[in-house]
Order: sequence, then C-alpha cells, then structure tokens
Amino acid sequence: MHTCDTQRQIIEQAHRRCVATGLRDDAAPPSAPLAAAELARLLARNDGWLRQAAPLLDALYAQVDDGRHVVMLADAGGVILHALGDTGWLAAPGPPAMLPGTNWSERSLGANAIGTALVRRGAVQVHGDEHYLRACRFLGGTAAPICDADGGVLGALAVVETPADGLGAHPHTLALVRMMVQAIETRLCGARAQARGAGPVRQRAPAPHLAGLQALDTGDSQLALAIATVRKVLGRGIPIMIQGETGTGKELLAQAIHHDGPRAAGPLVVVNCAAIPEALIESELFGYEEGAFTGARKRGAPGRIAQAHGGTLFLDEIGDMPLSLQARLLRVLQERSVTPLGGGRAVPVDIDLVCATHRSLRGMIADGSFREDLYYRLNGLVVKLPPLRERSDLREVVARMLAGLPGGARCTVSAEVMRLFERHGWPGNLRQLNSVLRTAVALATSDGAPAPVLALCHLSCDLLEGMAAPRQAAEPVLEPALTHGVAGSLEEEALAAIQRSLARCGGNVSAAAKALGISRNTIYRKMAGTPAPA
Repeated sequence: MHTCDTQRQIIEQAHRRCVATGLRDDAAPPSAPLAAAELARLLARNDGWLRQAAPLLDALYAQVDDGRHVVMLADAGGVILHALGDTGWLAAPGPPAMLPGTNWSERSLGANAIGTALVRRGAVQVHGDEHYLRACRFLGGTAAPICDADGGVLGALAVVETPADGLGAHPHTLALVRMMVQAIETRLCGARAQARGAGPVRQRAPAPHLAGLQALDTGDSQLALAIATVRKVLGRGIPIMIQGETGTGKELLAQAIHHDGPRAAGPLVVVNCAAIPEALIESELFGYEEGAFTGARKRGAPGRIAQAHGGTLFLDEIGDMPLSLQARLLRVLQERSVTPLGGGRAVPVDIDLVCATHRSLRGMIADGSFREDLYYRLNGLVVKLPPLRERSDLREVVARMLAGLPGGARCTVSAEVMRLFERHGWPGNLRQLNSVLRTAVALATSDGAPAPVLALCHLSCDLLEGMAAPRQAAEPVLEPALTHGVAGSLEEEALAAIQRSLARCGGNVSAAAKALGISRNTIYRKMAGTPAPA
C-alpha cells in the first residue's frame, strides 16, 4: 500500500496501468456475469471469509441507504460475490453490471474503486471522471481490501454511488468502509483462533461482553415484557420466534436466550438465511458427504444443524429460506435427525431452536412463499422486539454502546446531538445507532482530546439530512428541560445549527459546511428563503 501517494498520483498510476494492458477508455465495460456454475464455485472457494463479512453488510448499508448506493463484496480477482442495494440499480440493463458474477478488476473495468484497491492493497476512492472507462464516469466508488491474518488479500468491500455526487467523494464514506473492513478482519481472526482451538466444527459463541437476558433490559417497558415472557419458557424445548425490524437486536436476544438456558455450555450456531447464497444454503445447513457434488471437500463437512447438537440453533432471517428447503427443515424438526447431502444415514440431533425474521410470515404463507406447516412448527412462542424509535430507553442504550466502543467510554454526547437522536426515526434501529456512534467516536477521538464530546460535526451529512426528513411514526414528547428554547421541528433545529455555524465562520459557507460535516449544497438548500446571519 502506497500511503504517501496523493489522490492524483493514485488515479494517474491506475490510468497508466490501463493503457499498458491495451484497454481503451471508450471500450464498453463487460455487462454479462459469470455462469451460475462458475459463480457457485467462486462462492464455495470464498465461503470462509464471506460467512464472516456478509452479515456486516447490513450495518454498512444502513448508513448509506438512500436509493443511490450499492454495497458490494468482491473476491481477490475483482469478481462481485455479494451485492446489496436498490434492485433497480443492481438489475439495470446498462453497463457496468453490479450483479454477483461481474468482474470489476482493473483489467476488465479500468480504474475503479474495487479494481484499484485490490491492485494497491489499500483503500481508495474513485469518483466521476477519475474512472478510466468513459462508461463508468457516472459512478462514485469507495473500496478497501480485506486481508487475512497473514496479510493475504481475500477480496474487497466497496460502496458504489449511482450516480456520483457532483461534489466529489466524501471522506466519511472512506472512514465507514475502513472501519467495516477492520470489523470483518477482526471477525476473521476470531474465527481462525476458534477453529484452531475447537477443531473442524465451526460454531459461533456469544460475544464475551454479552451476558444474559438481564443485560438486555435497559428500561423500556415493551422490551422488559418480551424478556419476562421468554424467561418463562427457557429450558422447556419450546421453539422461539423473534420478530422485529432489521437491526432491533434479534440476534442479541437469541444469544441471551442461549446464555440463560440449560444448554449454555453447548454450542450456539448462528445461520443467517439471507446471507448464504441460495446455491450453498442446503449444504451449509444439512452438510454433505465426500463426493456429494463437484468441489465437495474430502471427507465431507458437517452441516450447521449437526454442529448445533447439544446446544442452540439460531436461524436468522428464516423468511429468506428458499421454499424448496423448508420441507427438509420441517422433516429435521419432526424427526430430530438430519441426513447430509450424498449420504443415506440420518444423524440424530438434539437442539433448541430460535428463529428470527423481519418479514410477515403470515403474509408469505398467503402468497405461497412460506410453508404453513413449518410456520406452526417454529412459532411455539412469538416475541416482538420494538423498533428503536418506539423505545423509551435511548439514553441508556447510547451510554452502553459508547462504553463498549474503543475510546467510547471517555466520550460524551452533546445535548444538541442527543436531541437529534431522540427525534430521529432510526430506520436501521440499534445497528444503525451503533454504526453512527462508532464513526462519531472515531472522528471525535482522532485528535487525542482527553474528554471528547460527540457533536454535529462528527455526524455524516447523509445522517443529518435523514434526521431532517419527516418521521413516519409519532414523535416522542421531549421533556421541557431538554428543549432549551429550541424550535419544535427538527427542520428548524437543523437550520439553527447551520446558522450558528455560519455565524462562527463569519458567513463562510465552505468553512461552515466543513465544521458541520455536510455539503455546501445542503447549507444552500436549508438556507433558501431565510435571511443570512448578521
């Protein structure tokens, strides 16, 4: 990685590489993805790190989701393996294709965030006209390589903007991508250490900082009722179905259920049905014998269900399980045994089952995409987690999250930011809040201040604009002590913050925008029709 190179040097070097390979800047980028069989082989080859990386994409996407961004994972050769974003962009007929199986290497697509990050082995941003191919110059991209514990490049994580913002690449996006890659690499190191100590069976234990159900009770009455209800059925062999929006803490509750149950000494095996490609989910769940299919490992592999024997199996996003596999899962639950692919001998399994979904399974039953008999087998007890916007314990949640973040324990949240937090709709719920705080702490502690205060300038412009948008749910009533005379609407509060920043910067819009961490266009838009600060 060439850390001293300027952005201009990075782009110039990438363009020279493209010219050296004979690629023309007017060439049409490839739009056809790999054949399904070849893609399946690539997914199987990269399965180990993909399993650790894919669940974190939701957290990143929650930060950038505005209908124009796509989050992608690519292999070390630049082939897209996983993409999350607006389906209109992913499936758009024009180049460059963003679907899994398309090649974004420099040799194929010229200078672009993914291909250039892989060549340089470092994080890069390629925006607009910086792309080598003319057909790609409507894009903006930020990418960073993902490395294993030995420094080998496994692939890349990228955020691609469609179309690119005319104001240029945003450093906040670069910080987000870097932090998410660091989180992925941390998970990979943990999985490697666990595999070395526990043998071939890969399982996921609760994070060491998590305790049981009591630790999740932070003062909200709805959550307290859900926790009390769960306690009554622990150890009784009753399947538990957790319902709630994305990011409300369904996996945290599943971990706490396992922690407090009689099987706490056994494994907790987590399967995210939405994160595993459909071509691989059957072998992942049920396992396979040697020679069951092309590319199968010697001696086969145990499935996740068999790995959970004596413990708890948590099927996250059960609503995303393909209909063709739901009958097999039902049979496993009825017979308490699993038959690996290519094998004729059933393996007995003794598991407690916890499932979670953000979907309406009853609606899926009505449209034929979920089996009714499986539904009634899974929902012995149904608990619903409240979205963050409906909870009354936001301040306590923020305090606990900060305490668990590197450098967060010495941070405080300004009254201005806390008021914005309390009035925001939080579409990404706890996951989004944690990501916001992680980024804010990283920015606030970068200068070494002994007691950093998280302020507006530590929040992204996307988040501030999202906070200014009208909320769908009823807004909570703020205590009089918290208002300090600030105008009632969030739009007015955001405008007041901009006016204060402009006053401090002597009316310099660029300086005010930099201090707030937002774009100049945002200030111009908010200030339209209002008098300039005196």
